[in-house]
Formats: sequence, structure tokens, C-alpha cells
Amino acid sequence: MFEAAWGNLNDLEPSAKAHPETLMLRLKILLAQDKTYEAAARGADYCRDWAKHGDFFLKTAEALMKLTDYEKALVLLRNAPESLRRETDYRYRVASCACRTGRLEEAKAALSGCLPWDVTLQQLVLSDPAFEPLWQAYGPLSQLGSTSTNRGADIRNLSDWSKGHWIGPG
Repeated sequence: MFEAAWGNLNDLEPSAKAHPETLMLRLKILLAQDKTYEAAARGADYCRDWAKHGDFFLKTAEALMKLTDYEKALVLLRNAPESLRRETDYRYRVASCACRTGRLEEAKAALSGCLPWDVTLQQLVLSDPAFEPLWQAYGPLSQLGSTSTNRGADIRNLSDWSKGHWIGPG
């Protein structure tokens, strides 16, 4: 099915072939087929040619992270457009790469910028072993930033980074 999709993209008019949405589809197909090296190479080109399209930076970083090239992924993400830097997915990837390269302060800063946390981000961070050094260095997750006045609604207070697991209800 991926080959058919790729063929359909090749059959598009030249202007449609070069459209960012078409290029993003190509990256998604390559990643789905585990053609990670090609995805990383094409993605780097797309980041250069379409520097204002933050999604290229996220997908290319995803490819680099699959290749365990966290240093390159971190450098790429640092060069992402300013508009992307406020997004939770961006901050999560920066924090993940920073943890994997021993930059715990950078990881902490990236995650602190996500406050208040949503449940999805919390689950990602708590289930990702890359964050273990952060748990050990900084203790409970709630120590990353301000605490809510509504303790029952604040999911940051329901986890303990020092143990690396969820301790809240459910």
C-alpha cells in the first residue's frame, strides 16, 4: 500500500509534488516503511528548503531519534522555527534528546515550558526510560515548576520522578 501511495505522489503535477503537504506525506511513508536513513536525509533537505514549516523539524527529529542520533536531532530542533518552540511535542522531543545526551538542565527547562502538563505528555514522559536520569537528579515531577492551587486537578502532583512511575489514581 505504501508503494501505491508513493506512486500516486509521483503522478502529481510538478507544483503539487513540491508542496509541503506532499513532502510531509513522503516523510511519513518512509518512516512507516522503516526507511529511516532516507527519511532523515530527505527531512534535513526539507527543513533547509522549508524552514518555516515546523512539522518537517519534528518528523526529521523523529527519524534521527530512531537512528539514535540524539545529538543531531537536538541540533536540528534547536534550529526549528520559533513558532514550533512553544508546542508540547517539540518540547518533549528536545527534553528526550537532551536527557539522552546528558543535558539534564536543558531537558528540565524544555519540560518546564510545558506547564501545566496534559495527561498525554505526562504519560509519555513517565513511560520513557530516557527520562530516568532526570527523575534521579530532580526528584518528583512537581518540582519542575509551580504547583497548582487545585491539587486534585494537577496531574503533576500525582507522579514521582524519583521512582519513575505514576503513583496517582487509575
